[in-house]
Amino acid sequence: MATPLSEARSEGARHVLAGGALKDLIGLEPHELEGIYTIAYTELEQGQLDRGERTFRFLCLVDPRTQRHWLGLGTIMQRQQNPAGALVAFSRAAELGDNPTAALRAAECHLALGLVEEAIAAIEAGLAWADSGGDPDKTIAHAGVLLDAVEQFINKRDHTNGPTGDA
Repeated sequence: MATPLSEARSEGARHVLAGGALKDLIGLEPHELEGIYTIAYTELEQGQLDRGERTFRFLCLVDPRTQRHWLGLGTIMQRQQNPAGALVAFSRAAELGDNPTAALRAAECHLALGLVEEAIAAIEAGLAWADSGGDPDKTIAHAGVLLDAVEQFINKRDHTNGPTGDA
C-alpha cells in the first residue's frame, strides 16, 4: 500500500523524468529564484566560494535550464582551482544555448587541464557565437588572449619535450 510520502516521491520522480524542474515541483517563484541568485552572486563577489558553490549548486539542481546558474557555478569552481569541475559547469551552460562566455571559459579550463585541441575547439565555438550575446569585441579580445595562451602552452610543451641537444 502506497503512503502519501511514497506517492509524493513517485510524483516528483515522474515530474523530473518527464523534463520538469524541481523549482516547479516545490513551487519556487521567479522572484524567489532571483533572490537566491543574488545571494549566490554576492557570495561569489565577496570571495565566499564554498558558500557560493553550495548556493549555485542548489540553483543548478532546482532550475537546471538556466544558463547563468551554470556559469556562476563554473566561475566559482575556476576560482577554487577546480578546472575539471568548472569545465562540466561551463559545458552545461554551453549546451543550454550559444554563449561565447561559456565557450571561452571552457577553453580556459581545457587549457588548465592541458587539453590544447579541446581548448582550440572551444575558442572557435566562442568566436562563432560572438554575436549571440554580450560584446563581440570583448569576446574577440578574450579569444585572442586565449589563443596567445595556447601558443605559449604549445611552445613550453615543445621546449620541454623537444630535443635534448644530445647528438
